[in-house]
Amino acid sequence: MTSGYYDYDAYAHALLTRVGTRRDVLELEVGTGLIADRLLALGPRDLRLTGIDHTDSMLAQARGRLGDRVTLRRQDILDMALPSAFDVAYSIGGVWYIVEDGEQSWLSSHLMEEKDNETALANLAAAVRPGGTLLLSVQGPHRRADRPLPGGLHYTQHVQWTRRASTPRTTSSRTRE
Repeated sequence: MTSGYYDYDAYAHALLTRVGTRRDVLELEVGTGLIADRLLALGPRDLRLTGIDHTDSMLAQARGRLGDRVTLRRQDILDMALPSAFDVAYSIGGVWYIVEDGEQSWLSSHLMEEKDNETALANLAAAVRPGGTLLLSVQGPHRRADRPLPGGLHYTQHVQWTRRASTPRTTSSRTRE
């Protein structure tokens, strides 16, 4: 998450342009809080940001980075139960994102089953006020990767295409060398 894959300032500026005057914002899969941190630094003081993640270790890092500037909740989008309180929800490489490769683009998901995507989208729709917006990041396709990382870690990523939808499924791992 900190290896330079994302341009956090660029994402924050793009989000703020699209958020406009709306103030109640939900980040899906807040992770360690890197994007939320930039959004708060560059955005208006009255921005009310809530971040959800299903991983305790990620939320612990986000709490350390963000303190009480953001409401953080342990929620799995498949079981999410939040009040209909948000004007905007966004996912930057989290649960959903758009992949562009040349003239092709497609919705990519970290949820492997179509039923899970339907459930998650229904839960999200319940949390976003009528007329609200879902913003998804756009990125290039994942490629096979194999490289060393700082601290003796090693990153490996494999991409597997499914026949049914011709969309990629990506797995990655970090291991100590």
